[in-house]
Amino acid sequence: MSTEPETPGGRLSVERFIHASREKVFEAWTNAKSVSQWMRPKGVTSVDAELDPRVGGKLRLRTRGDEGDTEYTGEFRTLESPSKLVFTWTSRDTDARPTVVTVELSEDEMEPGCAVNLTQAGFISPEAVHKNGAAWDAMLDKLALLEKTKRKRRKKTARSSQSK
Repeated sequence: MSTEPETPGGRLSVERFIHASREKVFEAWTNAKSVSQWMRPKGVTSVDAELDPRVGGKLRLRTRGDEGDTEYTGEFRTLESPSKLVFTWTSRDTDARPTVVTVELSEDEMEPGCAVNLTQAGFISPEAVHKNGAAWDAMLDKLALLEKTKRKRRKKTARSSQSK
């Protein structure tokens, strides 16, 4: 796990390994119900997500939490299932300026699952880099936990089906 600003005030990078296939992780990024479950940084109690996952399609998230309501908007620029997605991301946490988020998913030859490499570029302030980096860090932890929970449910369902 790493979160580090690559250049002051401009870009951040977050990496995480998730024990799920690239296909399942890619789907978690492009399914509004799934996004509503895991895209919750610390202090966020609810997320309403609207996604149109196609190049040029819009995304809109409304969060409620400790810091009040926040709206995030953007547009999908690249969708290469199951390996890459790129979208713009604008909110008060980006100083109301559009940033570009790139998510790359790669398989690990040694361990089942995928590596998630997220970069976000276009910040104008170091404070926004750090705030967004911490948020992505927390959200990717929640995505990993969500996928782990889904995997356990699938195994349990498979076992109960076999015993019938």
